[in-house]
Amino acid sequence: LKGRFSEAIKVFRKGLELKPYCTEADVRIFLADALVKSDQIAEACVEWKRVLEIEPGYPSNDAPQEEAKMLLAKHCQQP
Repeated sequence: LKGRFSEAIKVFRKGLELKPYCTEADVRIFLADALVKSDQIAEACVEWKRVLEIEPGYPSNDAPQEEAKMLLAKHCQQP
């Protein structure tokens, strides 16, 4: 999907609608990346915050949650 970020955003959002709990943290990270590349930083910040709201007990959430923390600090103003 090189350069087709608006299409990627739609696909990721549809995937979250269809199966929101299956690898949700990873999909939200991918969605946020596409949003950043489409200059939609505020929306990406929302997605990174959502990643941090996911229950951290699942091992598959550890890496995306660490990445979300880092990207929030880099791109988003904290309250």
